[in-house]
Amino acid sequence: MTGYGFLAKLASLVVVASASALQASGFNITTDTDGLAVYWGQNTLSIQTNGAANEQQLSDYCSNTNAPDIILLAFNDVFTVSPQLDLANHCQTTFQGSAMLDCQSMADQITACQKQGIQIILSMGGASGAYSMATNSTGEDYAQTVYDTYLGGNNASVQRPFGDAVLDGIDLDIEGGEATGYAAFTNKLHQISPNTVITGAPQCPFPDAYLGDALDNGWFDAVFVQFYNNVCSPDNSGSFNFDTWANWASTKSQNKNVKVYIGSPACQKCAGSGFLGATELSQVYTSTKAANSDVLGGIMLWDIGSAYYGSNTIAASLLTGPLKSTATKAKRGHLKHPNFPGDNPIDG
Repeated sequence: MTGYGFLAKLASLVVVASASALQASGFNITTDTDGLAVYWGQNTLSIQTNGAANEQQLSDYCSNTNAPDIILLAFNDVFTVSPQLDLANHCQTTFQGSAMLDCQSMADQITACQKQGIQIILSMGGASGAYSMATNSTGEDYAQTVYDTYLGGNNASVQRPFGDAVLDGIDLDIEGGEATGYAAFTNKLHQISPNTVITGAPQCPFPDAYLGDALDNGWFDAVFVQFYNNVCSPDNSGSFNFDTWANWASTKSQNKNVKVYIGSPACQKCAGSGFLGATELSQVYTSTKAANSDVLGGIMLWDIGSAYYGSNTIAASLLTGPLKSTATKAKRGHLKHPNFPGDNPIDG
C-alpha cells in the first residue's frame, strides 16, 4: 500500500508542476506578442460622450470576456519628493495630512485582475502634471521611492496608495519637463527589482523629445509608441515610421528583447489625429507584423473607456482578429498571474 506521506509528497509535486505550467503559459510582456495594452484611470469617456457614460471600475474590464493583457493606471502625475496620483473620479480620498490618494480599496481589484493573467502597470507623467527629474541622482532616489510605494517594497514609513497590492511595472509617459534623470531611474529600478516591467510611451517622431536619452541608455521591456497626433501615424501614407522604432529596438536599446507596440486612439475623439477603425488598424498591424515579427509586441489603445464602449468594441474586434492568439492564450482560459501560481487551475 502507498503511505500517506508519499501521497502528500506526490500531491505537492503536482501542485508545483501545475503552478509552473500556469506561470509559463500566462501573457508576459517581456516575451509574448499580440498583446493588447490599454490606459485606465482618466475617465475621458465622460468627455467623449458628453457625460452620458463613465469609465468602469478596473475589475469590470478585467472580468470582460475580451479583457486586455495589460492595463496601465494613469497617472502618477506629481513627483519626485512627494509623489501624487490622479485617477479622476475613481479615487479621490487622500491619506490624512497628505496629498497622496488613499486607494487601498482598489487593492482587491488589482489582485483580481492579476489573477486573471492581466499585468497592472502604473504610468508616470501624462499630458499634464508637475513632474521632472532634476538630476540622475534624483532619478535613482525616485526609483527606490516608486519601489517602496507601488511595488515590492516594505518600508513601513511609506504610504502605499494601493495597500498590499504589488503592481507589475512602471510606465513612463513623459510629455513635458526635462529629459534628465529618466535613464538613471529605469536602470536603478531594474537593478532594485529585475522582474518589474518597465515601459515607455514615447511620441512617434524619432528620437522622442523627452525620452530619447532614456530609451538609448536606460532599461525598457516595451514601448507603447504613440503613433497619433503626429505626422508619423499610419493614416499618413508613407509617413508611418515603425521601421525606425524597430531599428532602435535592435540596434540602440539596452534591452535587445524590447517590444514595440503600435499606439492608437480608441475613438475618433480620443486624439487630435491618427484614429484608425478596427479594420484599418488590424490591417496595419498585420502588415507590420509580417515585416517586424521579432520586435512587434502588440497594440496599445488610449484609452480603455472608449476601447470597451458600446456593443461592437474596437477591443473585441482586435482580440478576435489580429490579436486572437493572445486572447485565446491569456484570457479565455483565465491563465494565472505569476504572483499567484497556487490559485485554482485554468477554467474550462
